[in-house]
Parts: sequence; structure tokens; C-alpha cells
Amino acid sequence: MKNKSTWLTIKYKEDSFDINLSSESYVIQDIRSVDSEINIAGMLDKKIIYAMQEMVDVEMNHKQYMRDKKFIEEPIMQYRELRQINVSQHSEKKNGLSDLSWSWAVDQLLQLDDGATCEYLEPKQFGESMMVFCKVTAFGKSRIAQLPVMDFRNQAIPNPNAYQVNTAMQRCLAKAISLHGIGLYIYAGEDLPLGDQDVMTDHPLKLIAQEITDQIKLGNTKSAHERCENLSQEDKLGVWSLLNAKTKLALKKYLEA
Repeated sequence: MKNKSTWLTIKYKEDSFDINLSSESYVIQDIRSVDSEINIAGMLDKKIIYAMQEMVDVEMNHKQYMRDKKFIEEPIMQYRELRQINVSQHSEKKNGLSDLSWSWAVDQLLQLDDGATCEYLEPKQFGESMMVFCKVTAFGKSRIAQLPVMDFRNQAIPNPNAYQVNTAMQRCLAKAISLHGIGLYIYAGEDLPLGDQDVMTDHPLKLIAQEITDQIKLGNTKSAHERCENLSQEDKLGVWSLLNAKTKLALKKYLEA
């Protein structure tokens, strides 16, 4: 029986071989014809073994590269996609604070990363009130959110009971998931994802930002600048945060001219 060492099947010239590798350095230990139990490494010319080792090195390096590439790139790609999801139908606002449905958020997360996990950390007492913490690990990253145990007025509850703590933990779970991208924008007070161009219709500042961007594209930099100048200082800051880098650069060059 073959042991639990690393096995790799390679094709050398016209024949296929099962190669048994050392677990740490991936050096060839055994060479067997496919489905054979006989080690033929001692029967082969050293040049053939060296050639096989080179093939093994290339294959294992490629596998490691693909693992590293997935680990490094996937979280970035996933975040960019997740932050575009419109969660408006799965959130509610109470007394000025928005909450995301924790069950819906968990379902969405697991559909995209079925290996995602959550962990509730030790809560902390602040006098008679309590803060709960939740860590969600997904897409190769861990995010931690915190939330005080609050009542319907969003005020900290003194000496909260088990039901109140459980409610806060569920809300904290949804918030921790949002740190990976799903519904993060609702905690910033937005009604729609900032980067979702398909749903940029109702928010006044988004419409103004789009109007300014369109003017820049048409070469009407002066008109775009005048549109900005007619805004209040607060709205200017809001619109500026919505403009892309190319539009911002065009406006800066106009002011410097």
C-alpha cells in the first residue's frame, strides 16, 4: 500500500509514472509505473531521474504559485464584487442606525466562501453596559466588529439579559460580515452602494457627481467647475468623494491654470 506521502503523476516521454515525494523538499523517493507497487527508481538511469525531478519541481512550483495567487488576489476581487451588492431589501433603519439582516448576510457569505467562519470574542464590560465582539474569517482575511448591547433607542442597556446580549451578537455578526464588503455602505449612512453605477439614480449628490463627470467627458471643464461652486461646502465634500480620479484631476488642473 502507498503511504500518505505526497504523490504526483507525471508523464515522461510516452509513459506515465507515480512519483513519491518527500513531504518537505519534494525530492523524489520512489518511482513507480502507474498503479504498480514496485519502486523502479534504482533501475533507471540517473539522467532520467534528474529529468523527472526537474518536471516535478516545475509542477510543484506552479501549484504553489497558483495557491499563492489565489490567496493574494481572491480577497481583493471578492471585496470589489461584494461591495457592489445592493442590500437595501435586506436592511432596516431604526432611530438613524441601519442594520443588515444577519441570516441573509450569512447566507450570502457562505455562498461565496463556504469555508467562512465566525467567532464571538470575549465581551467587555464598561460599567453596567457591555460591548460584544465578532470575528469573521473569509477570503483569507479576518475582520473584527464590535457593538454595544443597545435598546430600541440605540442606547446602551445597563446589565443586559441573555436575550439582549444574543440580539447584539447577531447584529455584530452582520456588521463583521459587512467589513468584508457585503452591505458595508449602509453603516456609512448610504442608501445604495457608492460604486454601483447601475443603481445611481435617486441620491441627489450622486446625480450631481454624474453630471459633473459627464461635463468633463464632453470637455466642458468650466461648466463642471461652476456646478461645483454652486454647492454648499458640505455638498462639495460629498460630491468630491463620489468623483473618479480622472474627473478630480481635470478639476484640479482647471483651478491651477
